Amino acid sequence: MMTATPVHQRRRSAGAGIRRGYPALGFLLPSLVILGIVVLVPLLYVVYLSFTDYSFIAPTQSRFVGVRNYIDALWQRDFRNSLWVTTVFTAVTVGLETILGLIVALALRTRQRYSRAFFSVYLMPTIITPISTGLVWAYILHPTLGVFNYVLGLLGAPTRAWLGEGGTALLSVCLVDVWEWTPLVALMLYAGLVSLPQEPMEAAHVDGATRWQVFRYVTMPLIKPVALGAVLIRTLDALKTFDIVYVLTSGGPSNRTELLSFHIYRHGFLYARFSYATAVSVLLLVGILVFTSILARMTMNEEKA
Repeated sequence: MMTATPVHQRRRSAGAGIRRGYPALGFLLPSLVILGIVVLVPLLYVVYLSFTDYSFIAPTQSRFVGVRNYIDALWQRDFRNSLWVTTVFTAVTVGLETILGLIVALALRTRQRYSRAFFSVYLMPTIITPISTGLVWAYILHPTLGVFNYVLGLLGAPTRAWLGEGGTALLSVCLVDVWEWTPLVALMLYAGLVSLPQEPMEAAHVDGATRWQVFRYVTMPLIKPVALGAVLIRTLDALKTFDIVYVLTSGGPSNRTELLSFHIYRHGFLYARFSYATAVSVLLLVGILVFTSILARMTMNEEKA
């Protein structure tokens, strides 16, 4: 009597494994269907609208216009300005939040017994809603009633309309965002630092390495995947920032603080250029997906290394 070969046995076991997975797939199917309806259908509809001249006034008379909305966006000075402002805002805020968060995390790593009490207070800006944060800072930076200018006046320093001048408006918005989200980055980096193995650092100290050398050659390579993850999370959030800009400057002065999210809002809901706004939204989504894939691959490569 012939016995089954190892190849046939492997095929049988693989088939049995697939059949055992059918019940799990049955449980997941409703969730996948709901997710597709909630996420995929609206996304495809937005992409479709970006190729039409859809209007709120006559929604049934929209026509297919091809890539005209995308060409209009790429050739429009307002779009290029918003793209530049968004790039600067994201680079400044994420960079400062990462650096300051790392400094706070390193300082707390040597004083872990105070970390819980510290973060319970330090995380308050992150818990506050962005609209409330914007309102508070709008009063603080008010040119005549604000606390900031009042203190500068007491010190004899010149006062300014921080949110009303082109040279300081974007910087002020960036600093408000840094104030709000640095605690979250510090918490993520601190969690990564306290989970690192101590043996490599102790071995480096035994070999005569200085604190800077230990940080540069031991701590930084180990914490790099966590830092890249924090940068990824904050970058995605910075690219869709709307609340703070809406409250503080409404994109002014002279569009100096108009991020892409506010650019989409202005053209889509104030100027009724809905198809153009959807085209810019699709361009923003593509940019986010490209950046996310690059940074995610860097993070996975660091974890493998």
